[in-house]
Amino acid sequence: MIVEVFDRDGRAWRAEVGDRGPGLACLRLVEPLPGARPAGVPLLMAVSVLKRRAMDWMIEKLSELDVAAVQPLRARRTVAAPGSGSKADPLARWERIALAAAKQSGRAIPMRFDPITPLPIWLARERPPVLSCFAHPGPGAVGLGEWLSQRAGMNLAVQVAVGPEGGWTPGEAEAFRQTGFTAVHLGPLVLRAETAAVTVAAACRVML
Repeated sequence: MIVEVFDRDGRAWRAEVGDRGPGLACLRLVEPLPGARPAGVPLLMAVSVLKRRAMDWMIEKLSELDVAAVQPLRARRTVAAPGSGSKADPLARWERIALAAAKQSGRAIPMRFDPITPLPIWLARERPPVLSCFAHPGPGAVGLGEWLSQRAGMNLAVQVAVGPEGGWTPGEAEAFRQTGFTAVHLGPLVLRAETAAVTVAAACRVML
């Protein structure tokens, strides 16, 4: 049997599965393959932690859409944000989900995760030059498509923040603006948080 295998550094090989006895198998690397590279500019998502089922579904789809990294956030209206050092820490589960989705979609470098971080602490950190926006409908927000079309070809990583089920508070929205993020809206309908995150990622992959 011939299979394709990859490692976490983006290297891929065609390999042959052999039989080594009852219940045992061996894998022989036959030839290197070009690893599936990112589809476009690096896409970074910062998302409020959601309830388990919604979060797991969102992680799977973001991995399929070739999101490079996810920053889980604890915002004012977050309803499910276990501490990263607790026994309930979900990071290992998210990594397993992202890895399975990477195998299914053919990406060679799995999506990476940063520790769950309170929003104010994350906003206060130094970060490399990126194009930054946050999903927040209301006065002053521009359409996501318009925002992306104005930045096509700039060849900079894109970072998008999507809030919790109840959205960002006015104070959080102002903190985003003060940090250089642009408010964007996703149309006239109210989307669930996980749907909004996947919509953003899909739009970025199409337009950048």
